[in-house]
Amino acid sequence: MITFKILGKRYPLPTRWEDITYTQYLFHLYRRTMAEKISCFTGVPRETLESKDIKGLERISLSLAFMTISPKFERTPMVGKYVLPADITIQSLGQFEDLRGLLKKLPQKKMADFDFEDHEKTADLYLTACHLPSKSERR
Repeated sequence: MITFKILGKRYPLPTRWEDITYTQYLFHLYRRTMAEKISCFTGVPRETLESKDIKGLERISLSLAFMTISPKFERTPMVGKYVLPADITIQSLGQFEDLRGLLKKLPQKKMADFDFEDHEKTADLYLTACHLPSKSERR
């Protein structure tokens, strides 16, 4: 992470994949403008960034250049404290119904049209879904 001054305030910006959150990663799965990327990392509204002359934009662009290279992910059985199911086809009917309930909470629009809050909600639902309790955990 490095810090940039944008519109008179200091913000941390990532310089590698390990610096971004899962929600930020989901937001960037689709092509985004530089203003959208900076907005995601800083919280400065995209409209504000597009209407102002930002000094040092080239340096900001260079710091985000890592995003042009695909991240290298390792398969892990854990997401934070949640265990990923090895085979979702052998989960119980109760777990299936819990998962169906979570799916109904997903934003009802195309993922390409998601804003940051939609990706954040989706990330939270993914993590919740990864920890649907097994039969032994319910006892």
